[in-house]
Amino acid sequence: RFTNDGTVHHLQAGSANGAEQNAIDRWRVGEPYGDQLITVILTSAPLFTRERPEHEPTDAYLKDLQSVLASLRGQDKNLAVDALGIDVVAK
Repeated sequence: RFTNDGTVHHLQAGSANGAEQNAIDRWRVGEPYGDQLITVILTSAPLFTRERPEHEPTDAYLKDLQSVLASLRGQDKNLAVDALGIDVVAK
């Protein structure tokens, strides 16, 4: 989830060894409220060689993601991406 405070929150991060780490059970809606973006990236192999933190700066994540996606060009890897814009509001 990309939040408007410049942070990426990984709802379910895949580890470098392919194991899933489900963080969604610990999530509650809260600040920062407003426009946010949820993205889903599915691949046939792990994208990163190291584990990603549950929360990290958007700029750092996007830089690493761009590099990884560029390296996948021309390889026989399955990749699917989708995004959903949401507006998070206080109850």
